[in-house]
Amino acid sequence: MSSLNMTSHLQATEIHGTPDALALNAVNLINLKKFVMLVGIVGSCTFGNQRIASLLSSHFGFTPIKIVAQESGEIFNSELDALSISKSESNKPRFFSLQQALNFVTVNYHENFVFIHDLSNIKVEYGAFSTRPFYCSLGVKVSPGYFLSFLTQGKVQSLLDLVRLSASAELDHSTAFELAEKIESEDLAFDTFSYCNQVISMDKSLTPANDDVLLDALESSISRLRKNTRPSWDAYFMKIAKLVGQRSNCMKRRVGAILVSRKSHRIISTGYNGTPAGVRNCSEGGCKRCNENTGSGAALSTCLCLHAEENAIFEAGRERISLYTTSALNADDQGVTLYCTSCPCIYCTKKIIQAGISEVVYFESYYMDDFVKSCLKEANIELRMLHE
Repeated sequence: MSSLNMTSHLQATEIHGTPDALALNAVNLINLKKFVMLVGIVGSCTFGNQRIASLLSSHFGFTPIKIVAQESGEIFNSELDALSISKSESNKPRFFSLQQALNFVTVNYHENFVFIHDLSNIKVEYGAFSTRPFYCSLGVKVSPGYFLSFLTQGKVQSLLDLVRLSASAELDHSTAFELAEKIESEDLAFDTFSYCNQVISMDKSLTPANDDVLLDALESSISRLRKNTRPSWDAYFMKIAKLVGQRSNCMKRRVGAILVSRKSHRIISTGYNGTPAGVRNCSEGGCKRCNENTGSGAALSTCLCLHAEENAIFEAGRERISLYTTSALNADDQGVTLYCTSCPCIYCTKKIIQAGISEVVYFESYYMDDFVKSCLKEANIELRMLHE
């Protein structure tokens, strides 16, 4: 899964209404009020799903909603029903179709909502909700070890504890083992987390004393999910640069680049690496150096491929780039940013400086990053590496 599927380790423990907790709740609500979103929880363990939904509701102001299948009425995992943390199941807004739910959350776009996906209908539900810009999916993975720890109220932390409890007849583990195995098998069978923007892993590594850590981790997770619903300008343009790079015909590597106005965020030009127009493509034998798999930085004088940065600059031209610089007619603008999937080489760096580009943002390192950085710094050009 991509970097969008980061994992936060959370514990599922009751958060009591102490003064400190209530104060923290108020801060959470203020901080997340601007993060209007619809969170769909994905996971095969009803207990874990309900636990996270309950926390989002009680501590972060999310309104739980429920989609009920008309054919079967209430959909509930009977063997886990007794473990439900939430006591307000009957108070959830209920809908008997996806369209009803979509209409409701769209009209009430100023509120935060949370619901639990039906795994048997995940493709349809994901397809429907992902059409909304405020929707994101949160995977909840519950380890069997954590699940057993919760069932035994913390008595089982190791295999030895399990043996002792079984010997003393304090616990019948047959059902627990079956449920724990079911959790893992269903996660694999449904390919559960391929639909998720982020995955939360619930295990027993945290202790009940870590309530603040739990809330901080959950707030951080929600903040990251909010960013996923609408990417930043940097993430947006880098994704476009990566897509542009897919057009590359270079046998060595694919690189994409775009030039963007820093203030108006308008794309000026795009470029990808490959042989010049009218020349046989590199992938068809057009560049001997690339086709012979010559080492990085070697025999560059014989390479026929233009770099992505070069093509973007040639496409725009210095005159067009200058229209977006502070020294030109449009004095209110802030220059031009080059987004490139790879850090520029020294040959492209010289052209970047000469073209009057103000900033360079790249995703992957190259073998001469430090030298390029020193050259750009001397020319007062900012160089940033984008971390997803």
